[in-house]
Amino acid sequence: CTAGEFRCDDGKCIALKWWCDRTKDCDDVSDELGCECTVNEFRCANTMCIKKLWVCDGANDCGDKSDELNCTTCNSSQFSCFHGGTCIQRSRRCDGRYDCEDRSDELGCCE
Repeated sequence: CTAGEFRCDDGKCIALKWWCDRTKDCDDVSDELGCECTVNEFRCANTMCIKKLWVCDGANDCGDKSDELNCTTCNSSQFSCFHGGTCIQRSRRCDGRYDCEDRSDELGCCE
């Protein structure tokens, strides 16, 4: 990489201005890890910053599901995983993929 570039953990070089810009420019997301979060942002367990509005919205915005842990109430468009309080979008229930850590989103589904 040149002096004006950021080296992603996977070796890819991106413009330095793209580092910590809240856009995933590196395939491995390393350009968004360890950045300073603002008061309107949530720090994920992997150190990525996301909008607080995205916490407990049923989508894995952090990539490590930390934004969906310990959600006490899910809204009507969400399914509540049996253990851990995670909310996922109802459309992800019975889709053949385990979105809940306890796999409860795929229990009782008909083929």
